[in-house]
Amino acid sequence: MTTMTVDLPDSLFFELEQAAALRHVSTESLLVELARHDLKEIKSEQHFRERAARGNPERGLSLLDKIAQRSSACILNDTQFLHPIP
Repeated sequence: MTTMTVDLPDSLFFELEQAAALRHVSTESLLVELARHDLKEIKSEQHFRERAARGNPERGLSLLDKIAQRSSACILNDTQFLHPIP
């Protein structure tokens, strides 16, 4: 394990302490959790950027259109089911 020193503005440290208390964890544990979360987000974004660079934009947009059409149909069906027209 590596130890590091980080300078934080007092207000940020105070918020970090409050958030850690709400989760019933140490400030250090919360920092580790937040760092892991952000790293996963960065890696996911990079993964999708790499896939997008290899992809076919026309095919991707076509698939999104199909999904949107199916979602709209499901919403209409659910709405009609929940609120039948007399």
